[in-house]
Amino acid sequence: MPSTTVNAPGPTKSNTKDGRRFAITDAALAHFKAAYPGDTSITKEAIFYYCYRMLHHPEYLEQYADNLSKELPGIPRVKSRENFWAVHHIGKNSGRLARAV
Repeated sequence: MPSTTVNAPGPTKSNTKDGRRFAITDAALAHFKAAYPGDTSITKEAIFYYCYRMLHHPEYLEQYADNLSKELPGIPRVKSRENFWAVHHIGKNSGRLARAV
């Protein structure tokens, strides 16, 4: 996994059209948009599902197990926007399955 991480505190004011809120800061949105320039479809919702998958990935949990018990997690960025969207889609599907249980 790449070592570039984001853990940016700050305001999370952004609702979707259906009233859902995602705990993603404006700084985190800017961080991911800067990582994948030209991809105008990156939203706080997309980052939420990306983070959901990364936080549930076995390799991530193993690598950061000690730190996760002590501090807020840092979320690694993948190298390409194609990989970002692949991780996002897995996270979105995993989230749907978790809500269905």
